[in-house]
Amino acid sequence: MAIGCAGGRHRACGLTELLARELRDRGRQVEIEHLHAHLPRVLKTPTDSRTSHPEQETA
Repeated sequence: MAIGCAGGRHRACGLTELLARELRDRGRQVEIEHLHAHLPRVLKTPTDSRTSHPEQETA
């Protein structure tokens, strides 16, 4: 099973740990490997064209 998100450091890791805990409580053997937790977070930039190209704005 794989769980991922942009950057892989917050939601995916947190959800993985919670899911693993629940599965272990139910007697399952679980191994976790956080592949990209050591990398910097990926921050998304706004896609609003008004802020992306201010020289195109009109009064």
